[in-house]
Amino acid sequence: MKHKAKSLLIVTVIVLIFGSVGYFLGGDGFTSGAVVNVAECHDDSDCNDDLLNTEDRCEYSGTEYSFCVNNFLEE
Repeated sequence: MKHKAKSLLIVTVIVLIFGSVGYFLGGDGFTSGAVVNVAECHDDSDCNDDLLNTEDRCEYSGTEYSFCVNNFLEE
């Protein structure tokens, strides 16, 4: 077997071994531990869009389900 082909085979086997070990020990597959739930906002001031004609609100503040709402005000 040529040197380049042998080196490529060895690298491929090593990557497969480490990938398999990480997959099986990770629990939920390759994404295990990579997802972090972070609150988008903690209070209304975190949602300021710098538009004067909007009401800026934080819904479910401080939780991982929080989100900003920027509704246009009636003129």
